[in-house]
Order: sequence, then C-alpha cells, then structure tokens
Amino acid sequence: VSTQSTGFLTKSELDAAEQRAGERMREGCHDKDLVGRVTSEVKDDMTRDPGLCWLYEGDVTFVDCSSSTSNKERYIATRNVDGTLYHNPHTDRDAINRSFFPLPDQIYPPLDIFESKTDFERAVQNPDVDLLSLFEGLTRCYEPHHPTFQQRFVVIATLLDRSNVAD
Repeated sequence: VSTQSTGFLTKSELDAAEQRAGERMREGCHDKDLVGRVTSEVKDDMTRDPGLCWLYEGDVTFVDCSSSTSNKERYIATRNVDGTLYHNPHTDRDAINRSFFPLPDQIYPPLDIFESKTDFERAVQNPDVDLLSLFEGLTRCYEPHHPTFQQRFVVIATLLDRSNVAD
C-alpha cells in the first residue's frame, strides 16, 4: 500500500512555505555562533609499530561501538599492514559511521556539488538554484559536526538571510 501522494501548490502557498522554512532555519540557528563552531580536521596522530607488520594481511579499523558515544566523538582508528596506526579523517569516519550506525535518508557518497568548493560557489551564485533544496541535500550528505557541512551551511544560511532581508 503506497502512502505517497503528489500535490501542487499555488504561488502564494509556495511563497508561504518558503517563508516558514526560512523562519524555522533561523530559529534553529538563533543564538549559535556558526562560524566559530566549525570542527577542525582530525589530528593525524600516527604511531608505527613494526612488530605488528606480520599480524594482519590487510588494514584493520577499530571502531568504538558503544551506543552512548555520538558519531562526532566516536573513536575510529586504522592499523595499516605496515604497523602504522592513525586516526581516520572525516571522510573515512563518515563512511565508517554510516556502515555501523546508518542514519535514515542519508546519501552516500557526498555529492560533488558539496565536495568541490568551485562547484558549490557556482551553485550558490546561480539565481536558478533553490537554496533551501541545496540545504536539504547538504543535510542528507553530511552530519552536522562535519566541517564541510558547517562551512557550506554558513554560506547557505547567510545567503538565505540576505535574500529574506532583500525581500
């Protein structure tokens, strides 16, 4: 049994929906310093233990699977076959978190429009691109603590705020 339905909005209903969406986004961001909250990259604290070279035939990833740990703070490290242990960067962490702890409605891998700074800047400068749709795509590609999410979110939120002031 399908519960999906398609509906059409009038121009005034669409404008009202966009206004409500903008208000909800501003309420969610109210009293938060978005620029100051950008997560730094994971430190590449590498250690090497040549005594472990013979132990594994391939890389081994260690993941904190406790339910009380958030994806942002989850310990994830990989031991390479040469014995090097390193903390995984955000892109690897996101893929690993999605494998172990899938979230509904997330797209993987992230879209090129968000990965490429040039493509993203071109998209947000294009007047035909719907910024709210771009924001929705961003939420489906990244978790809020990811630096790319935070950087792109600040740009989209600023442009939406400017467009609402201009209206």
